[in-house]
Amino acid sequence: MVTEYTINNDKTAAVSKDVYWDEDMKACPRGVTVFLLGEGGVSNCSRYDGDSFWIGWFPALKRRPKPEPEPKPPAETLEQIGAKLVSMGYDFDELELDNPYN
Repeated sequence: MVTEYTINNDKTAAVSKDVYWDEDMKACPRGVTVFLLGEGGVSNCSRYDGDSFWIGWFPALKRRPKPEPEPKPPAETLEQIGAKLVSMGYDFDELELDNPYN
């Protein structure tokens, strides 16, 4: 979702076109962080304590959840890898492998 906004006349703030302040201050939770709108039209992120200076509020925003990562395919076993290599024509009997543990 893209938030629609406009720039105010003073060119100092981006203002939402479709989200509004809740002006019912009785509904504003006390003692927790919210966005508050003061009498002069300036907003603040603070805790509401019942002061009549505040005329509107909005809950704090939260981040979108991160998308779930793609599930990884199950790992192949050595037997499956060996069978695949044999099907591609590899002949393990002809390989001379140095074994450092001998």
